[in-house]
Amino acid sequence: MARAHGTSDEFDVRPVCFNSTATGFSISVRSVAAHFIFIPRGDRGGHEVCGWILPNDLDRTLAIYDDNGYALGAVTTDLAHPWRPAPGSLAAAAQPADIQDVHLRRLVDFLLEPRHNDPSSQQAGLNGFVEQFIRIIGNALAQIAPDSAAQHPELALFVGRPLALVRASVNLEVQGLPAIHHGWTAFRHDLQRTRRETDGFTGVEFPIHLGAYHRLNDGLVGFWKETAGGQWSDTFYAPQSSPEHAEDGNHVLSPCIQLGDASDFHLPVTLSGAPQIVAMLIDPRAPVHVVSGFLPAKAITVPPDHYVAALQALEATFFTAPILTEQSKVRLPLPAEPGYTWSWLQNVQGAWREVGTTGIVTRTDFAREFGDQAGAIWHDLIANVWLTNEDTSGERAEVASKDQRIKDTQDVDVLSPDIEPYRQAIEDLLDRSQIGPVQLEATFAARQELREGWLRLRVASSPVEGALPWEASRRRRRT
Repeated sequence: MARAHGTSDEFDVRPVCFNSTATGFSISVRSVAAHFIFIPRGDRGGHEVCGWILPNDLDRTLAIYDDNGYALGAVTTDLAHPWRPAPGSLAAAAQPADIQDVHLRRLVDFLLEPRHNDPSSQQAGLNGFVEQFIRIIGNALAQIAPDSAAQHPELALFVGRPLALVRASVNLEVQGLPAIHHGWTAFRHDLQRTRRETDGFTGVEFPIHLGAYHRLNDGLVGFWKETAGGQWSDTFYAPQSSPEHAEDGNHVLSPCIQLGDASDFHLPVTLSGAPQIVAMLIDPRAPVHVVSGFLPAKAITVPPDHYVAALQALEATFFTAPILTEQSKVRLPLPAEPGYTWSWLQNVQGAWREVGTTGIVTRTDFAREFGDQAGAIWHDLIANVWLTNEDTSGERAEVASKDQRIKDTQDVDVLSPDIEPYRQAIEDLLDRSQIGPVQLEATFAARQELREGWLRLRVASSPVEGALPWEASRRRRRT
């Protein structure tokens, strides 16, 4: 026991050491739904994800996706073009201000804040802060190996390690009322008022630590503290990126990034204070642990049904240039990825044109090429299986592989006599509608041209649904 107020007849019989059973402490960590501070978001079934970030180590960018997994753009290390809208995406944001989710927009603004960049990088035309942020993410992901990794073979995991932006509320609670002063003098005063004397116990700050370093099944990469007004702090705290595990030349220089040994790393919480709100970057496949030092560690997770669909919707793009190919055609050597499809994206006069490994043609294409003969040619190609999977409107169809075509006794692809004169023009049109194989012989039978564009990799889906390929996949996912 401890003496109270220095009198000989008054004692405080509260325990001196903290004990979770005796004091009835509990740490409350609640996931905060996007767009709301304390309650789940009703319009999205209460899921917590505000958006996604996918590091691209190939071109040193950070791809940004909305909560549904639709590509918005990418943060680059090039000061001349710090934000790159997502190529060919219907959800692309022309600039960061167009990002609808306020918290995801704050993340992008934090990365692109000019004062975060160091002078030497600015002189070189680079955003050194973004480069350091990519390194920090790499260091953290090297320490994270979720137990459930084998259960999520999504495309995004094939390409990289996507991180979810979520918000969480951290506060300290007691079971029942807080401990009170047990002295007689304090009791007499309590009889004259409507509260009990706690000696400021409810205002004592207790440090709470987010993340568990060296625990492979902890998914926290880092977090920002939020102020009472909902603004983010100017510091990113990275608990999984300790200096002793940083590679040579991989050290953090920016004061806006603090590693796990930072002096202000812990969250101070009190019984009477408001909950601490943090915005976190996490690998959602692993839980986030909360450690206090006086209570057992607690872990929170994002339910898989709140993020699996978004992971499946993520599409990765790779800038590819230059390629030498036949004029108006795309020929590329592409690896076969079971369950996924490749496509080529190119900006033609301000509009995005997509060509996939499986060609898609429309009656409009044939009308432009063959005029009044377009209808007859279209029906003949359908009948002889040059085209397949015609949509219900009869306006779009998939280009069949050559081994599917009906052949005659000479093993020649069949066309009716009236259509035979157009064979070469038809072959040329079908070749332009899809990514063709690379010709290893340098015959140069046609004019060659240099191109630049983006390769897109996404989950395989039927390309004909009465819409452009990327529109079809998005409509199906929404349904």
